[in-house]
Amino acid sequence: MTAGQAIVTWDVQDESERLVGVPDVALASTLSSALDQVYALRSVFAHAALELKRALSYAGFARSRRQSGELQVSLLVRAASGDVDRVITACEKRRVEQAPKIEGISLPSRFVVPVLTPTGEANNPVLRLAVCYAYREVFQLRQLATYEAGVVRNHDTPSGPKAVRAILQNIDMDLLWAARDPSATPRSAYDRADSLRRVGVPEYLTRSSYEKELGLN
Repeated sequence: MTAGQAIVTWDVQDESERLVGVPDVALASTLSSALDQVYALRSVFAHAALELKRALSYAGFARSRRQSGELQVSLLVRAASGDVDRVITACEKRRVEQAPKIEGISLPSRFVVPVLTPTGEANNPVLRLAVCYAYREVFQLRQLATYEAGVVRNHDTPSGPKAVRAILQNIDMDLLWAARDPSATPRSAYDRADSLRRVGVPEYLTRSSYEKELGLN
């Protein structure tokens, strides 16, 4: 699919127009940085899904929260696979948008691409869109991570088994850690590629695969 055929949201189109005239080499470097963050965040969601599934395997997991927990596992996997837009809609967008403020995490009101200096030369419109979509996904995943941390916290009951509570508390902290700084070293030690692979998500993310995922090529 070409850039002209792809469905482009207004916010991405707005940011993309701001990048007109920026050299492709600068855009490619910026996209690489953004994809590193997308990859890191997706792996956090994959790891959270695996850990929540492990918590659900305990008989002592709160019965009243089990259905919600199973649904959350599926949503975490979908977010890890790049379906963050639909996951946010399923979780109620307004609540997701309010979550960072509730958790005390500072985020702008919308996604922003780093300031890049235009030189006036023609550049690749597909590359511009990919940069914008990547930073948009980083922003959305950070919002969603704070929201999902709160949902995980609701599964944690004082009467629950210590093992289950420990798993849930670690998931909560991992999600908030990533939401605060997606470029930081993961709070918990786990293999990012392995986590993605175990939930059925491609373990590598490249410019080409991302553009294909977006329907831009």
